[in-house]
Parts: sequence; C-alpha cells; structure tokens
Amino acid sequence: MSVFLFIIFALISSAAQAEEFVLGTIEVVEKDIATVTQASDRPRVIPEELVKIRSRIPGLDEIIESGKGYVYATTKDSFQIKITEGEPILGEEVVLLMGEFLNQTPPTDEETWRRMGYEDLRRGANKPPNVAALCVLGKMHTEGKEIEKNDYSAYVLFQYASRFNPSADCAYEYGSRLRDGDLENNPPKYSYDYEKAETWLHYAAERGHYLAMRSYADMLEIRRQYREAERWLKKAVEIEPEFIKSIDPVENQLRRVRRKMR
Repeated sequence: MSVFLFIIFALISSAAQAEEFVLGTIEVVEKDIATVTQASDRPRVIPEELVKIRSRIPGLDEIIESGKGYVYATTKDSFQIKITEGEPILGEEVVLLMGEFLNQTPPTDEETWRRMGYEDLRRGANKPPNVAALCVLGKMHTEGKEIEKNDYSAYVLFQYASRFNPSADCAYEYGSRLRDGDLENNPPKYSYDYEKAETWLHYAAERGHYLAMRSYADMLEIRRQYREAERWLKKAVEIEPEFIKSIDPVENQLRRVRRKMR
C-alpha cells in the first residue's frame, strides 16, 4: 500500500467526521479489490470517494472497523473499492464518508464535463472509457486550464489511459511522469519507474512524438546505447519545430551523443 494513502487517512481521522452512509455489503474480494452490491437507496458514488469497512459482531451490539479504501470503479448494480488498509471479508458493510475524497477535492462541485470525467471515463458507466477524453482531462490538470492544476490527478488519468493504446502525446505525458516521479508533493504520491518510463517514451517516439524522441534518446544515452540514441535524434531533427531550433535545438544533443561515440 502507498505511504501517501496512510498519510491522507491519518489526516482525515484527525479532522471532523464526515456524514456516513451504508452503501452495501462486500460480495467478492480479490487481492486488494472488493466488489460491493449496491444498496437500492445508496447515494451516488464516484471514483476516489473514501469508504470504511466494518463488521457487526454476532450476538453483540458492537461494530468494529476492519478496513478502509476508496471507490475504484462503478457499474450498474455494484461498484468496486480499492482496499488500502485492513483485510475485509465477505458480508462486511461498506460505509461512505460523504464529502471526503482521495484527492481532497469533491468532483461533484465541478462542471458537468468534470463529473463525467470521473464517472464515465475512469471505468464507470458500463462502457469502455473515452481514451481521448482521459488524455485531454489529464492535460488540463497538467496545465491548469479550466480546472485546478493537479499533477497527481493528471498522472492517474494518464496511467489509466495507458491501458487502452493512448495517443503519442498521452503516452509521452505518462512516460515523463514515470521518469521523474512526483516532484510536487512531499511525500510523493507516486514514484519514478525508469523501466516503464522508457517503455512509454519509446511508444510515443515510435508514433512520431518529437519530445518523446529526445527523452527516449536521453535514456538511451544514460545506458550508453549511443548508436540507438543517435538514430532517434536524427529522426527528431527531421520533424523539429522551427521555434525550438532557436531555443534548444536537437543538434546540440546529437553532437553530444556523437562525441561519446568516438
């Protein structure tokens, strides 16, 4: 389990308790994902809303908390939660902490398209995700356009889009975050992963993404694969935007790699 989740839950536990509502009972548990049969009168839940899991002790008027998690995916008759604490079992109740979210931002207060981003795009609404919309929403979070700037939300959206053959630009954004890790939060909410970063930067480079070609060549250079780095930089030269030539031309990078080849 991620360290940042424990920290978020610790902060939440010290704050005023949110209104609670029983959503339903756990029907299936597979590793850290639990499927919950929804109660007919449950409130609308969307991904990243926080929940707690509790057991009723037979014969006693006592309830104990056995776990915590957050809404991971929704379907017509049930939903899934990602378990972050504890080891819940079948039949336990799942309680919504109304108004509390993993990212501490209530999506229901956003515009309609923002709500759709959470409900429909991230494994919801009984249909395949709109990958282009996932990537656009992630990019908007990155740039802070018409929505809060939130690099972690962008990372989550790019990560999810990566399951469905995303565009070159989307793959580049995801690969860049995997390469650098979380540079905005302390402690970081996600870690760097050079191996996965290289995979996704290569994916984007193969699809003609200029910045991905340069980033992928950088990683090849670090591993002293100079010939392969040169090959990708030569491809980047062919499609280099004019405005970059006067700022940071790829030729400089190419000369550096060629010096190391001698």
